[in-house]
Amino acid sequence: MDYAAFLLSFDGRINRAKLWWTGLTIVCWMLLLCALMFAVAGAFGIARSKSFGFGTDDIFGILDPVSLRSLSSADVLPLCFKAVGTPLFLWVYVAASIKRLHDRDKSAW
Repeated sequence: MDYAAFLLSFDGRINRAKLWWTGLTIVCWMLLLCALMFAVAGAFGIARSKSFGFGTDDIFGILDPVSLRSLSSADVLPLCFKAVGTPLFLWVYVAASIKRLHDRDKSAW
């Protein structure tokens, strides 16, 4: 199985089991990215924030110019990881959802 095409392309069909597998993959990637962020923060002596998540407030906080001006040095590293991780997770989730809709003989539009 070609995992890059499975996770990143919009063509084809997947069943419920593969949809759940994709969700599990996204959660594992989130945990890996979180652990990597904490490791980088510890290696460079950067003060760590108390929480790290990929919620909707975090997504819109990346794009909000007011919140970007009020960033402290401890918030820059998580923001960089979120700016890389969020589009990737969103792309994989949308691709899997579209393939599942194709399996149900529905259009993604």
